[in-house]
Amino acid sequence: CRQLLEKTASVTLFAENGKASPKDGYVQTSFEEIDKEIAVLQKWLKQEANALLDQKKRVGLIGGDSSAQLGLLQALAERYTEFGILHLGARMGLNASWPGPACSPETLFAHALHFDSLKQLSLAGIRCAFPQEEKTAHSREHISVFHDHDIRRRLYRGHAFSQICGDIIRGLPDRVYLSFDIDALKPQYGPNASHTMPGGFEIEEALYLVKRLLDAELEIIGFGLCGVAGLGHARDGQAGALLAYRLGNLMGVSGLVE
Repeated sequence: CRQLLEKTASVTLFAENGKASPKDGYVQTSFEEIDKEIAVLQKWLKQEANALLDQKKRVGLIGGDSSAQLGLLQALAERYTEFGILHLGARMGLNASWPGPACSPETLFAHALHFDSLKQLSLAGIRCAFPQEEKTAHSREHISVFHDHDIRRRLYRGHAFSQICGDIIRGLPDRVYLSFDIDALKPQYGPNASHTMPGGFEIEEALYLVKRLLDAELEIIGFGLCGVAGLGHARDGQAGALLAYRLGNLMGVSGLVE
C-alpha cells in the first residue's frame, strides 16, 4: 500500500505539472498498477455494500477520494431499477479522457453514466470543469449542473436559497444517492483536503440542501462523504465528523412517512 501511494504521488507530477509523459514506461506501469489495486478495492466495497443492503441497511461510505464511491454505486445501480445522484463538490467528475488512473475523482460520474438505472445526475457547487465535461453535461438531458458562481449570482440578485435548492433537486427521482465531497464547502472547513479552491457552500447551506431532499419526500439510499483530510488535521476532522453524523441521521429518516 505504501509503495502504491508513493507511485501515485510521483505520477501525479505528470497530470499536474507536466513533469512526465503518459507514454513514459514508469508512468504507464504505475497507472496500470494503480488501476489494478483500485479494481480490487471497488470489488471488495461492492461485496461489503451488498452484504449490508441484503440486511435492509442503508450504506454510507466515509473516507477516500470521491472515486472510492464507485463500488457502492455499482451495488445500488444493480439493486434499484431507477435512482438519481446528487453530487456536492467542486469538480464535475465527467472527464472520461482524464490521462491518469481509469477511476479517479475526475472520471467517477463518467463511469456512472453507464448505469441504465441512473435517471438523473445533479451536480451542485461546481467550481472546476474541463470543456469536455461541460460538453458532456450539455449533451445529456438527465445531467443538471449548478455552478457555484451561478448560485452566488442568484443569491446576490435576491433569490432565496430555498428556491435555488428547489431547482437543484428538481428532477431527481424518488431514490437518491448523495455524493458529498468536502471540497463542496468553503476551504475553511477542509483546509488540508487534497483539492481546495475559493468559493463553495457554507456547511449549513449544504446540509439545508440535503434536508430539502427529505422535504420533497425523497429517499436517500446511500451516501459517500469523501475528501476529508486524515489524522493530524483537527479542523478537517471536526467538519467531517459533524457531516458524517448529520448525513447519517438524515439518511436514516429519509423516505419515512409520518
